[in-house]
Parts: sequence; structure tokens; C-alpha cells
Amino acid sequence: MNPVNKPLNLFISYSHIDEFFFDELKKHLITLKRNGVINEWHDRKLVSGDELDNEIKKHLGNSDIVVFLISVDFLNSWYCYEVELQQTLERLHNNEVRVVPIVVRPCKWTDSKLGKYVAATKDGKAVAKYDNQDEAWVEVVDSIEDSCKKYLQSKPKETEIIANEDININSNLKEDFKEFLKDTGVVFQHGQKDNVVLEDIFVFPDLKNLKSEYDEIEKTIHSIVLTESDNLADDILILGDDQIGKTSLAKFFFSNLLSSNFLPLYCVGDEINSTNVNRLLNRLLEKQYDGIDESVGLKKVLIIDDFHKIRLNIRHLPKFFEYIKDTFNNTILLSNTTIRFDEHRYVVLSNFIQYEILPFGHLRRGELIDKWNCIGNGETIEIAELQKANDMTTHHVDAIIRKNIIPPKPFYILSTLQLLNSSIQSDYSLTSYGHCYQSLIQNALVRAKIKVQEFDLFINYLTELAYFVFNSGSNKIDELELESFQNSYSEMFLIDSHSRILDALLKSGILKKGISFYRFNYRYIYYFYVAKYLSEHIQEEEIKKKIEYLSDNIHTEKNANIVIFLVHHSKDRQIIDEILFRALAVFEGFDEAKLDLGETKYLSKFIGEIPQLVAEHRNPEKEREKRLKLKDKIDDDTNDYSDIEEVENDKSIFAEINRSLRIIETIGQILRNRHGSLAKDDLIDLTKAACSSGLKFLSFYLNTTRSEETEITTIIENVLKKNTSLTDERLSSVTKKFFLMLCYGTSYGVIKRIVNSLGSDKLIAIFDDIRKTSPEYPTIQLICIAIKLEFSKEIPKSEIEKLYNSLRKNPFTQRLLQEMIVQHLYLNVVDYRDKQWIASKTGIPMKTQRLIQSKGQSKEI
Repeated sequence: MNPVNKPLNLFISYSHIDEFFFDELKKHLITLKRNGVINEWHDRKLVSGDELDNEIKKHLGNSDIVVFLISVDFLNSWYCYEVELQQTLERLHNNEVRVVPIVVRPCKWTDSKLGKYVAATKDGKAVAKYDNQDEAWVEVVDSIEDSCKKYLQSKPKETEIIANEDININSNLKEDFKEFLKDTGVVFQHGQKDNVVLEDIFVFPDLKNLKSEYDEIEKTIHSIVLTESDNLADDILILGDDQIGKTSLAKFFFSNLLSSNFLPLYCVGDEINSTNVNRLLNRLLEKQYDGIDESVGLKKVLIIDDFHKIRLNIRHLPKFFEYIKDTFNNTILLSNTTIRFDEHRYVVLSNFIQYEILPFGHLRRGELIDKWNCIGNGETIEIAELQKANDMTTHHVDAIIRKNIIPPKPFYILSTLQLLNSSIQSDYSLTSYGHCYQSLIQNALVRAKIKVQEFDLFINYLTELAYFVFNSGSNKIDELELESFQNSYSEMFLIDSHSRILDALLKSGILKKGISFYRFNYRYIYYFYVAKYLSEHIQEEEIKKKIEYLSDNIHTEKNANIVIFLVHHSKDRQIIDEILFRALAVFEGFDEAKLDLGETKYLSKFIGEIPQLVAEHRNPEKEREKRLKLKDKIDDDTNDYSDIEEVENDKSIFAEINRSLRIIETIGQILRNRHGSLAKDDLIDLTKAACSSGLKFLSFYLNTTRSEETEITTIIENVLKKNTSLTDERLSSVTKKFFLMLCYGTSYGVIKRIVNSLGSDKLIAIFDDIRKTSPEYPTIQLICIAIKLEFSKEIPKSEIEKLYNSLRKNPFTQRLLQEMIVQHLYLNVVDYRDKQWIASKTGIPMKTQRLIQSKGQSKEI
């Protein structure tokens, strides 16, 4: 594109039935938008109060390019065909616009009014018919870009620079400021690219709306929404913790506003020491642009990063904002959350729309992992290969981040990704995960400007302090307890100044000071150093008893994680023996669940109440996104209970269930980290113990539901009676279905928990050995098949066929097998020949090319 041109207005016309294709088109247009080629408009940009018909016609009349997403529903939509298409064709006759037909689903479109125009894809092939739809969208974007070029060639006079308001501001950015916008702030190294820039790794975070009046409307939003020009109607304040990505977000606000033909200007709070806004404007223009002055006819947006560092006092701050209103169209502030406690400054911002940056949930974490794995080969990597890499990386990242252990901020996730990607580890005495944790802590010391030669002193101090806090029975200590620790430390170790070390640890963010206490800022640091102390004194009788106690109370988060970190620090056999012993003691008196006919026969009478599984045609990328959103929702729901106190020495059934799950997780950490250093027999023993722990819980659950079947179904039926108006016959059917799904969901969930906790591509051979040497119980076979599906991405055909045939009289467990296979099909790219084999060997019908649609047949006006 010619850099002197303003972005062209692109209008998207589509039937809401085709919203899936609409969303895909928007994603693929991002490069044209960022490069200043287009500004797109569609009816999703309408806001409350807009007059629907007038707004659509206005934007359609101002458009330079109109794309039509053609399908049978588009042709059947009166508004799309008779209003939007007709108005466009009238303008087309006057050479005012160009059209780009995009056939998204097969239909007889060549007989329509658009039939004489060349489609965006080769020979007018429908996007839905492509094996790889991304290839279709690349053709579409190329076609749109060609149409833009031809449109500009036909209207040279209207697109040349003749005034300041026609400047493509992108081309006027100074080179050093462009480099600043690309800079990640921290050097990240990647095997596929020497210089990782911000665009390679940036993911727009979610924001929490802090204005109470919006709580019922929109509690969280995706921050990219705020960069769209139509939404930039108010001044915005965005708060965020340290290292959560405020500066990166500010840079992307700048770049996106620039692409939307605004004039953004960026500064940092501590640069502002005067209310002279005109001087500030001219200084920023000179620093960031060439050939642009204050008279440029573009909307000006001031972005102030680290606003909490602004140097104006409370007397002059209100004046500053008064003057800003006269000079800038909008203001975006990004600040540390501490500004909330600065009442005098915070009240000045009461008229700003206020948001807080949220840590990355599963969805945003998944986006970041995908971007990381695409660096250097994003356009050429096979999708199946990318999905496998994403899944492997996600398993590792989730195992390291873990809920409540490391804050899921972009910085920590990226640091973890880089460390996992590194082929050189600085400390081989630790396992791979241990290396990640230690590196994160050492990076914090480096940021606090602590000299490398003093690391040993600081690490020893942290180790002793963590154990002191642990022995206090709390997770924090007060001033008197700190003084006691310092006195005892001085008696044992050489130290020049406690206050110097304490100040440095507070500055690094490793420690945090409250009103009257000190604590470790993040739990992973606390657990890491408690475990380090235990590992260094593991031969002492007192420490052996501590480890026994931790293992016996492994159902609590604190104890489980200290044990996990202890495995990182030490290879002492005592730790593994303690875990194995506790695994054997879980649900004592119950055998492992087999899910054979004897165990599931009581459920067979319910199986007819649920429909047969059918494998639909689904987009794996969309399915993965749905799963990640669901995981985020589950986390949001369970966060309400995160502060419930965990009781040690708890012998309740709930503690026993939690103990069973924690043992699986702990052993999973050992297996993934020590698979190269533990003997094969030890790996097998640990794997069997973890499986046994989960399957004994499942046995307890199935025995309970079988013995209490009447009572449970009666409770379900009474609840349904109170809340529904079902007939007696329908009530009975729904009750049976509900009871079955409780048992079915728990059985499936336990197996998946075992697989996700223990699985690794490095351990497939261990599970093969277990499958071959263990009794052929369906549960073990299901676990081994699920491990191969998840971690090799291959379909173990002989094992599936053998198990499926052996379960012909066991419909409950047979359906569990089918469920695992169907879920694998939904989440992964699978060759059509494998799908045909699955359909013929496992009785799963394949419903192909079924499009998921959620909107009406036509637009309403």
C-alpha cells in the first residue's frame, strides 16, 4: 500500500447465522487494519441508543470496500440482500465503491445479483469446503488487499496528501520511538527468532470494570475493545499490579489508535512536572513524530503510563486535567493499584471509566502459549503440530504456575516459557521445574540490583526465614517475631546488616510488608525455601518427623506444595517412600475401581435415558477456546471458596477425597521431573500408586451411589418436582438421566484427572508396561488409551478396538471410551481416514459439515 493513503472504510455485510465465519474474517483482517490499509465497520459496532437502520445505511454509504459473506442464509435475508446489497450496487454503478463477494457456504449464488462479480476465493469455492480454512481466509485477505489497491488507483486525487488531516500518521513515527513500541522491556530469547519483539508475544488482557453501576452489565471486558475508535468515548483509568503488563498494554493502545487514524501521544507519569499541557504536547510530538505539529487535524489521545509517579501535587493536579480537556480528545491513564490508597489523587479521577487488569486465565494463557509456539514459523507450521506443541507446553506451564502458587501474570508465564524452551540449565542439581522456580527468584534478586556474589547470602537468609515462618504456624510474622529471627540468625551466620538485606528483599518483591507484619509476597517462594531447608536437614530426626507430618496431611495446599518442592530439592528415598505409604492408606478398605460389568451393572438400566454419542464436525480451534473459557468459569466459581481454612489432621471424608487428589498431583510432579533419574521400577511403582489413589476414590463413590441409589434418586426427584412442571413419566426419565450423569461425570472426571496429572510424552512407555503387566481391568485400559490420545496425539487403534469389543455387554464403560475418542476428535485435527476407522470400529456415527449457528435467519430492524 502507498503510505500516504488514509485507511479505507470497509463494510462487512453478513447473515447472523454465519457469525462463525464473520469472527474468522475479523481475525484475519488484523494485519490490514494494523498496517493502516482499512478500518472495518459492521453492525456489531452499534451501541445502545443507536438507530439501527440509519446507522447501517450511513456507514454503508461511507464505505470504500464492501464485503459480502454469501450463504443460503445471506440470500434469504431480506435486509442483507434487498437493503445492503442493493444500496451497494447503486453506488457501484457510480464507481464509488468496490465489492468483494466471499462465499462462506455452498449455495447457488452465481444466479444472484452478485453472480457476475469475481469471488474472493479461487473459482468461488466456499470457505466451509476447504480442508484448512485458514488457507481460504488468506486468499480472502489477499483479494481484499487487491481490491483496496484497485480502488486507490481509480481515485488518485481523493487519496493524495493535500492537507494535514489526510496524513497517514504511521509513516511519521520516529524510528527510535518505533523501536520503543516494539521493545518487550525484558529480553526474551526464543530458539526460532533472535530478536523477540512485543508483537510476537503480546496478548490483550481481560479487564475488570471497577465502576459499581456496571456490575450487572459487564463485569469484565477484553481490553482490545477499548482500542476500537468507536469505543473511545470516555477518559479511561486502568489499574494493575507490578509486572502485569501495563506498559505493554499502553504501547498497543498507542499502535491500534495510530492505525485507526488517531494521533496518540505517550508519556510516563514522572515526566510530568508542570500544568503546561501545550509544552507537554509539543515535547511529545517532537520526540515521537516527524513533520507533525499541534495543528494536525486528527483526534489527539494522551496515554500516561505509570500515572502514580506523576510529580504534580494535589493543588495542581485538577488544573492539569482541566487543561488536558482543552487540548486532547481523550486520556488513557495506566497506574499501579497503590493509587487507590492515595485518596487526594484518586478522587480527581472519579469521572474516569475505571478498570483493573486481571491475571491471565486459561483462555489468555492459551493465546500466549500459541503465540510463543508460532514465533518464527506461525505461517508454515502444521496445525496438528502446533496443537500438539501447545498441549505439551500447557501441561508444563500449568504444572509450574499451579493455582495460588505463581501469579499467572504475562511476565511469569513468559519467563516460564523461556526457561522451558532453554536447552541450557544453570543448575543441574535441580530438576527442570525446580530450575524454573529458582530462576524466577534469582531474576527478582537481579531486578533489585543484588550482586551475584551475594546470592548465596540472600538465598541462605530466605531459607532460614521461610523455615522460621513455617515453624510459627502462620504464613507471616510480626515485628517481634522478626526481631527474634534476626537475633537467632546472627548467632549462627555471619551477616553485616539485617536491615540492608530486608530492604533489598522488599524492593525485589520477594517479601512484602503489611501494617504490622512481614510475609513472602508469593506462595511459591515461601514453599520453595521451606522445602529447601527441609532438604538440607533431611537426616535430622526432627525434620524426618516434619516430612512425615506433611505427607500425612498432604490434603492441604500448603503441605502438598512443600512436599512437591521437596522433591525438586532432594532425591532422598524417604520422601518417595512417605508418598507411596500415604497412597496405599487412602480409602483403606476399598479396592481399585475396575469399571467392569460387575461394578457398572446397576447403571445399565439408566443408559437408555441418554442419546447416542454422535461425532459432529467441529472446529478444533473453536472447541479449544470454549474449553478454556469453561475452565476460567470454573476457576471463577471456585475462587469464592479459596479462603476456606484447610484443617490439618482432618479425618473427614472430604479431606480423604482431597488427600487422594493431592497424592495424584504430587506423584505427577515427581514423574514429570524425575523420569530421567528414577529407576524404571520406581517410576512404575509411583504411577501405580497414583492410579490406585484415584481409582480407590472412584470405587468408594460407585459403592456409595449403588448402596444409596434409592435415596439419591428420591432427592433428585423431589428437587425436580419443586422446580419444574414435568409429567410423572418425564420426571422419572429426567431423574434417571440425572443420576446416570452424576456417576458418568465422576467416572470420566477421575480418569481424566489421573491422565492430566500423571501424563507426559516421556512416560507413555511406563503406561504401556503397566497395561501389559496389570490385570486387564477397563479402568487401566482407559487410562492408557487416554494417555496416548492426549500425549502422542495418535490413535492407538489396536488397543481401542480390543477394549471396545470387550465392553459390548458393558454399555456404561463402553460409552466412556467413546466419550474420550469424541472429545479427542473435537479438540484435534484428525485425518479423515482415522475418522472413518473410528466410525467403523467404535460405533460412533460421524455427522460431517454440521455448522454451529446461534443467530437468527435475518437481521431485524
